[in-house]
Amino acid sequence: LFVCLFVCWFVLSPCHPAPFDNNNPLHFRVLQTIYKKLTGNIIDCPRFGSHWQSIGFQGTDPATDLRATGLLSLLHMLHLVETPDLLPLALNVFKLSNDEEQNFPFAILLINLTLFSLQALEIGAVSKMCNKRQQVVSCVNDMFAGCLFRLYTIWKTGRKTIVDSSAVLNDLQSLLNNHPRQLLADLERHLSKQRRSDSREKRGSTSV
Repeated sequence: LFVCLFVCWFVLSPCHPAPFDNNNPLHFRVLQTIYKKLTGNIIDCPRFGSHWQSIGFQGTDPATDLRATGLLSLLHMLHLVETPDLLPLALNVFKLSNDEEQNFPFAILLINLTLFSLQALEIGAVSKMCNKRQQVVSCVNDMFAGCLFRLYTIWKTGRKTIVDSSAVLNDLQSLLNNHPRQLLADLERHLSKQRRSDSREKRGSTSV
């Protein structure tokens, strides 16, 4: 749904994202794609229902949780599951969110990261990077992914639980606002290591 991603971006301002529109079938299609990618379910799910809670929304209607960040949160999630390099991260975070001890509401957590990215953009914390790239969309997407990788690393290695969520999120927001390049550098190192590992596996399977 990369086409959907870019089409949706044309109808919103990064700092004032468009709301989720129940009358727009494209918006629901994005929501369904995220659900399918995370759960592995190939059947189209209904617009309302308890199944949304399985991916971390609070109720039967995801639009309720999307009021603060609108369509942008969905586009961030879509970016994760539709980008081959980022899909393993998304699935690892989703798996951790369902851990017996370290569980957390996946979608709600990602909505918070979208909000952090927007706020960093508004206060000018990532202005230099956006200006250098001459591209706001990719910059905000990368900030979001960098935040997610950092959060996953801290949550998993630190054996964090939902009780620690406020402190973890506060520290993450502070890092984003003050040292955004560090988040991007950490993410890029992780992705480079992942690519090298994938390349070795492919060479190994080819030689067998």
